[in-house]
Amino acid sequence: MALKSDITYVDTELALKSDITYIDTELALKSNITYADTKLALKSDISYVDTELALKSDIIYVDTELALKSDITYVDSKLALKSDISYVDTELALKSDITNVDTELALKSDITYVDTELALKSNITYVDTKLALKSDISYVDTELALKSDITYVDTELVLKSDITYVDTELALKSDITYVDTELALKSYITYVDTELALKSDITYVDTKLAL
Repeated sequence: MALKSDITYVDTELALKSDITYIDTELALKSNITYADTKLALKSDISYVDTELALKSDIIYVDTELALKSDITYVDSKLALKSDISYVDTELALKSDITNVDTELALKSDITYVDTELALKSNITYVDTKLALKSDISYVDTELALKSDITYVDTELVLKSDITYVDTELALKSDITYVDTELALKSYITYVDTELALKSDITYVDTKLAL
């Protein structure tokens, strides 16, 4: 009897215990603790999950946004055909605005035309050298205005005697002053002839006088 428990105590203790059938039923709904621990080890803490999910986008929003995006392969293919923006900006900074270029080009001559025309021109050094040997046109015009027309000169020269001939002939002539002086000492020939006609022949006079 001393080995037996008081029936009241036993009932009280049993009232604190679960019915074995209930326990078995509940245990059948539960996972094995080892399995549960293994699976839980693969799961994230709910607080961590909630925090991370708060940083994520809603899948519908993501799908909508992705529908507006290009496929990464397509994008990569297209980007492979594009230049780096830094390179492009650097290169563009070295270029002229196309409107400005077109405006400036409109003021320029076609290079083929220029080359053709230049081939018809003289080298500027050659021209400068030749011009240095020439007279200023204003000076030339002024000097020419002081000259006679060559046709007029030639015509007038045809009417003139050769200076050598003239000098030779003049050397054979008497000085006009001397001639005038001597002539002033002479009688006019008509007067002399008239006066002589009034005179007797000297031979006749001498003959008569001899008688």
